[in-house]
Amino acid sequence: MGTRISRREAIANLFKGAARLFFKVGAAGAVLSGGPFVHTSHSAGRLVITTWEHWSPAANSLLQRLARAWGRRNGVDVNIHLVSSLGSREIQAISAQQRAGIGFDIISLPTWETALYEHSLESLDNEAAFLAGKYGEFSPDVEYCFRINKVWRALPAPTGGNQGFPMVSRLDYFREFAGIDLQQVFPPEKTRDRKLVAEWNHENLLRYAGRLHKAGHSIANPIAATSDSQNWLAPLFMAFGSQPVGPRGDIMIDSAGTRQVLEYMKHLSAFMPGQIFGWDNADNNRWLLSGTGSAIINSPNAWSLARRNKSAVAAQLWHHDMIRGPQGRFRATRPRGWGIWKFSRSKQASRDLLLHLLKHEQQDQLQAASEGIDLPSQPFFAAREAWADISPPRGSLYNYPLRGDEVFMVPGAPAPPAIAARIASRSVIPNMVAKVVRGGRSTAEAIAWASGELEKILLESER
Repeated sequence: MGTRISRREAIANLFKGAARLFFKVGAAGAVLSGGPFVHTSHSAGRLVITTWEHWSPAANSLLQRLARAWGRRNGVDVNIHLVSSLGSREIQAISAQQRAGIGFDIISLPTWETALYEHSLESLDNEAAFLAGKYGEFSPDVEYCFRINKVWRALPAPTGGNQGFPMVSRLDYFREFAGIDLQQVFPPEKTRDRKLVAEWNHENLLRYAGRLHKAGHSIANPIAATSDSQNWLAPLFMAFGSQPVGPRGDIMIDSAGTRQVLEYMKHLSAFMPGQIFGWDNADNNRWLLSGTGSAIINSPNAWSLARRNKSAVAAQLWHHDMIRGPQGRFRATRPRGWGIWKFSRSKQASRDLLLHLLKHEQQDQLQAASEGIDLPSQPFFAAREAWADISPPRGSLYNYPLRGDEVFMVPGAPAPPAIAARIASRSVIPNMVAKVVRGGRSTAEAIAWASGELEKILLESER
């Protein structure tokens, strides 16, 4: 007869089997993709963390060193595992751990996972209050994602805690073919020409896009079931006054703003390459790095890749404000948190390490190592000018933090977070746009379809 095992051991084995699909333990202890096993904490002297694999290798290495140094001083064996955001490994692993009730102590939580798993996460109210008292209140987008039903269930991850999605444009192509000097409009200094900034709007972008397309250097962003699609379409819709669901859970997609932005997208998408409807989250970066593309909307990870592999391209990239629409100028952000599972066996050590890594002595180092990719979540850090001297070209990331009239927004907002999470995961906005600009549906038909999808989402959220 076979050896009998307990129910808890069976669950643990199931989890470990699922984890093999998602993780691979590297020589340095970093989890990259697919792999043999998952550590779990068995005493307060051991702390296991999974976190996002940063675009900057230097940020990953520094995080490991800082955490392990803290562990040595406090008698805690700290193991940090890195997981790529490509594909769905990270989200699947979170789900597997929550179902099994066993896994890491600190878990990396993409934008919406805090709201979806709030009841399985420890309260971090005390830690949030301490940090707010020391460095100022957290930004509204961070609070929206991590403070669920008035309880902080996550805090910004020490690396990659927040990233914005500005426009990333080729200076040379815009000067030569579009006839606009973006460094003059968005200079690497506090003084701006308000008239020039005001003219960076949806109407003028159509003219620039047409000229660049004619020259063979199109602006391009995905219109597909991807997060990068939502990172540019959601703020564009908001700039026209269109939002899927309101803060009280009311469906608001059938509006004049939605009809106006869908009409606008018919014209703008005509100046983009046809393959955008099948792009994934890496294809817009490839478009820009190829030397063909003139602009995308993304975090500075494309620039970071170019700086290491395509220096001539990197030297021409400028990060700057989104266009202004009839109802304002908006930019997407994607806060990423660290949370502590309620089933963690090293809760106090987890809290202590998280606070340590979020203090300015460590954040100053981690911010520098991130190559400017990480946005500050509190005023103390936002006041610093870490982005002014980053190059090439010098000042390329100066306008990556908000400098003008833009407003940060999270795709799916202002709906309640658990509802917004489903709006984003279903790609309601990109799919609605695709039905109009590629699928031959009328604006009314596309809005009716979106309304039906949102009704399903609301019903699901009530269960």
